Parts: sequence; C-alpha cells; structure tokens
Amino acid sequence: MLSTGETLRQIRQSKGLTLKEVASDQLSVAFLSKVERGDSDISLGRFENLLERLRTTYDKFSFIKHNLTLSPQITFWRQVATFVRSHNVYGLQRLYTAEKDLAANSQSPHFHNMIILHCHLCRLQSRQLPVAEVKVLHDFLFTIDSWGGYELGVFTHAMFLFPTDELQTLTQTALKKSQVYLDLPGYHDLLATLLGNALAQLLTHHQWAAAQRISVQAQHLIDFEDLSTEKSQILLLTAWLNQQHATGAITVPPETVIQACYDLAAPNWSNTLYEQLTTLNHSHA
Repeated sequence: MLSTGETLRQIRQSKGLTLKEVASDQLSVAFLSKVERGDSDISLGRFENLLERLRTTYDKFSFIKHNLTLSPQITFWRQVATFVRSHNVYGLQRLYTAEKDLAANSQSPHFHNMIILHCHLCRLQSRQLPVAEVKVLHDFLFTIDSWGGYELGVFTHAMFLFPTDELQTLTQTALKKSQVYLDLPGYHDLLATLLGNALAQLLTHHQWAAAQRISVQAQHLIDFEDLSTEKSQILLLTAWLNQQHATGAITVPPETVIQACYDLAAPNWSNTLYEQLTTLNHSHA
C-alpha cells in the first residue's frame, strides 16, 4: 500500500501538474513537498483542499492508495454474461447461490448481484420477473450519486430490465458521473461493456437515433487502439449503424449483428470481427 504522500505525488504527476500549479494560499510549495515526502502530516481541511486542487476525489485517492483493482468485478460479470449467452442455467444458479450466501444485507455489494442473477434465471426459465426485486434495482440506480466500478457493472448487466427511455436516461447519467474514474485501471473496459450492451439493447428495440448517439459517444470516450472483445462489439454495431444510415434500408437484421458480437468471445475473435465487418461492407457495396 502506498503512503498518503506517495499517492498524492502519483496523482499529481499523472495529471502533469507541478507543485507550484497545485499550491494555494493554504498549501505552499514547501508544505506540499514535505507531505509528498512523508515529512509532514496534513489536516483534513487541507487534504480536502488538496484533492480539489488535484481535480480528484477521495474515492479515486483511496483506489490508488490501496492499489485496488477492478479485475474481480470484471471477471464476475464476464462469467455472468457467458452463462446468459449460453443459457447455462446451472452456472447462473451456482453464482446466484454464492452471491445469496454473501449478501448479508441490502447494503452488501453482493445483494444487487444476487437480484440480477435471479432475474436472469427467471427470464431464461420463462418465469415472471420478481417485480419487487426489479424495483429495488430501479430505485438503487436512479438515486446513486457516484457511479464507480460496482455501479457501472450492476447497470450494465441489469439493462434488460429497463424500458428504453429509462435505459437511455441511466446510460447518460452513468457516462456523466463516471468521468472522474476513467483514468483508473479497468474503467475503460467497464465503460466499453456498458456502451456495447446499451447499443445492443437499443438496436434490439429498433431505437436507431438513440443507438447512434451512444455510438458517437463511444468513439469519443473509448480508446480503440488497445482492442478487446468489448470494444470490438462497439465497432461491429457501429459499422451496422453506419451502413443502415447510409443506405436507409436494413440489409442485415440487427439481431444477426448482435449475435455475431457474441461470437467475438471465441479465441479467434479478431478474425471473426474482420469477417463480420467484411460481410457488412459487402452487403453495403
């Protein structure tokens, strides 16, 4: 674990700021230098002022200080997505039981995971969705202020429970309120998954304009140089949207393209992406 001073120095340097640029009436350059070296303590008031000068939050500071990682969350949600796509009821039931055992109360992060897994099981088994549990997720997502990794994961995998108007509202809220976390490890992957899922949901319901807006936002927010299956899904769906916009006719059903995105999870996903994009280009030619 990093010391407080080491963490503050890392945040400052990552933003390309000098001590002079961060300094204020309460925070002299000499004092800041001592804090970063661990030669001086810092009061709560000055600490809050310093976080503001660094344009960061306490959550982000704590994340870096404790060397936290989003890997366990990302791994968990990828496992859920794999089981849902393959209609693996047994796998989902196993995850549901594990989360239920860990969900001591409604404040536990496992509580919302448990509800989402239960809803997926009901849907796959053609049972009625648990209305009360869906409302819990609805109330949670519409009242949170800080959209960190956990909140992004919950919303991404609960999208199928929301009508398209609420889906659009929550997506824009998530994009706006997660901006402060985007330079933390793993957040771009979570955001790519969220945007890809939102695109798929909107295309499934033929919400072309809303999907186009998400596609444009993705181009500005996501770094596609470091390609992944999640980012490839956005590229494939965007290619379909551009084709549909250019021709004014649907030559390939959106459901076909969405299904093709699922194939990108295979070991040769990069080849599959190339083949699917080639198919779309040929159908457009």
